[in-house]
Amino acid sequence: MNTLVALWNEVECKQPDKIAIIDADRRLSYRQLGERICRLTAGFTLRWKTRPGDVIALLAPNCLEFVISY
Repeated sequence: MNTLVALWNEVECKQPDKIAIIDADRRLSYRQLGERICRLTAGFTLRWKTRPGDVIALLAPNCLEFVISY
């Protein structure tokens, strides 16, 4: 069974420069989106000492930042 993370990694590896998301006038490729996700994850780990499997509450409007944080 594929997880969302496994599917994401597969697409990011196969088509890194393809547009993954469009939000108003902003566009990010799979590679760019992956980089932002990694930076956010690292920030949570450093600031709040989160680990894989931890539950984090998020309140955000439908926007690019919400997708990155998901």
